[in-house]
Amino acid sequence: MLKDLLSRLYGFLNDTNDPILNGPIPSPHYYQALRILRGEEQLPPRVQLTPPYQGWWSSLTKSEWDTLMNLIYSQGKESKNKQQ
Repeated sequence: MLKDLLSRLYGFLNDTNDPILNGPIPSPHYYQALRILRGEEQLPPRVQLTPPYQGWWSSLTKSEWDTLMNLIYSQGKESKNKQQ
């Protein structure tokens, strides 16, 4: 019975091209964190971070930053590929 229900659910998700089949749906907080890390957005004033968290990414070289971003994006792709 469980196998049948899962099969029907997957069929429905597939038929409707549900984005959940492509992997977890990132929250708005995820996108905001990336903008903050890239320096495109400042932390909201009510957030008070203390060392070593505050601004650690600002000391990264371009090469280190690119490596970090590649790692983050490759983890997302690996997760997506495992689910397929």
